[in-house]
Amino acid sequence: MQAYRTTTRDRVVPGKRSGRRGLAPLELVLSLPVLLFVMGLMILIGWAATFKVRTQIHAREAAWRSIWRANPRTDAQDMPNPPGFPAPAQMSVDRSHVPSISVPTTQLALYDQHAVARGPMLIDPQSGRGLRVDQDLLDVRRGMITGQASVERGFPVLGQLPPRGYRHEVDFPVLDNCWQFWQMNLSSNDSRRSLRLYPDLAGRWQNVTAMHTARFRQLATALRSGLNRRGMDLFDRDGELASFYGNRDYYPRPPRNARTSDPADLSRFTDRLVEQIQGRVRPRESLNQAGIPGALTRDFLRMYRELARRARMNGQSDAAYIPLIQQLESFESTLLN
Repeated sequence: MQAYRTTTRDRVVPGKRSGRRGLAPLELVLSLPVLLFVMGLMILIGWAATFKVRTQIHAREAAWRSIWRANPRTDAQDMPNPPGFPAPAQMSVDRSHVPSISVPTTQLALYDQHAVARGPMLIDPQSGRGLRVDQDLLDVRRGMITGQASVERGFPVLGQLPPRGYRHEVDFPVLDNCWQFWQMNLSSNDSRRSLRLYPDLAGRWQNVTAMHTARFRQLATALRSGLNRRGMDLFDRDGELASFYGNRDYYPRPPRNARTSDPADLSRFTDRLVEQIQGRVRPRESLNQAGIPGALTRDFLRMYRELARRARMNGQSDAAYIPLIQQLESFESTLLN
């Protein structure tokens, strides 16, 4: 067996650098692409998660802003995207989507037929049969709103990596059938919901009120285009008042829930309308209690006094307004006392 000789070249001298070199630089060069690729994947995962959360949030926002702006006078579809979700990202609302709801079970059907759940049955006094209910009107699925948001972005790093981008779509359905008047195709919140709920009742109601409706339209036409229309221009289309205050009218307003046939209620509503027109019994504390004449006198006085003040401030004469103010003040005293 040959003995191993240690030469001076093989000895490790303390404090002196060894002559042999390791493979650490080569290993770093070989592993650097792998490390960069892993870092790129980490960036892509965080970037995709951010847009996924944003898409979910803005799908909810698309649905809820459409609910809060569901009045026909506004349209949430025309609203721009939020700053955190810029174009070409899209936000939209689908009102035509009807979800598939399973048929109720036997137990649920029995519960639905219970008198406590269904309420009293309305009987037609003429035929003795129950009034037909518009079941589609009570279907909660009619108010389904689906907020939709979609985003498509190219990868910020590793752009050539398939599929070379990220696309995420989210649907957020919300039930919004609150049976509000525009959801029931009614003209206002004061419209009768019972006429939409019971179609047979609506047809009979039109037959009963046909004569009164025709009479009302005849009177309305006479007021709009009759010979006395010019004398009523002061109530809603006076040129001076419109130029100073803008559009306003002085017609009396009927009380809310004034649809009744009870003689006592009709008499009470009539007294309220007469009070709005003539005002309260004298003596009165202010022109606000003097009905329509008091309201017109109050607004004309304010207008002429303000115009006179502006004329004096501009160094002009207010002589044109003084007689009008004096005449209105004299008329004011007759209204109050």
